[in-house]
Amino acid sequence: MKERITMRLEAGKEPVDVYGLMKTTKQLRRLNHIRRFSSFPALRQENVSEHTFWVQVYALQIARSLEAKGMVIDKGKLVIKALLHDVEEHITGDIVRSFKYHNPALTAEIKRTEHEIAEPLVINMLGKELCELWKDSKDSSIEGRIVAFSDLWSVLAYCHEEVMLGNSYMVDVFMEALSYLGTADYAYFGDWMDGAKRMLLEIKEKIGKTWIER
Repeated sequence: MKERITMRLEAGKEPVDVYGLMKTTKQLRRLNHIRRFSSFPALRQENVSEHTFWVQVYALQIARSLEAKGMVIDKGKLVIKALLHDVEEHITGDIVRSFKYHNPALTAEIKRTEHEIAEPLVINMLGKELCELWKDSKDSSIEGRIVAFSDLWSVLAYCHEEVMLGNSYMVDVFMEALSYLGTADYAYFGDWMDGAKRMLLEIKEKIGKTWIER
């Protein structure tokens, strides 16, 4: 039987079961092997861990641009929300977006089930406070809206890269993500929407405007 390793960081705090954390983190490493966009051919596959990294990068860039306009953003909370926003996918896998968001009732039920299955592990691994940030990673707060926008922006960036490399299959995914940005409440992100439109122009130049508008 392996000896339990514990660590007491502060007087009066409950000890941390380091070996237990190692076991749960091993489960989380499945995210390295979960392919995104699994129903589309890809020239270079993206996994959930890679996507999570880029969501954090884009979230910090967007926060910087908004802070320059005078907005106050809790970047610590922002990074944690971005880091954890897809943590449940180590159990569920990456659910195809067009199915997951087919209708509000289905979306709500998927989200409820994700929380039911993944919440005990997240609490065990990260604690209740961070678990709440995971569950509210895309809430109506400015940090939540940035994460939601960054999540979609990561899709745009990946699809744009694929199309520029010659994979026209990803045009449909790009256009779908762009339509979500156009219908959701993302009024704060006008400069970034302009950037998305520039990516669209580059895609049109690459494969032809008529093909996109078919």
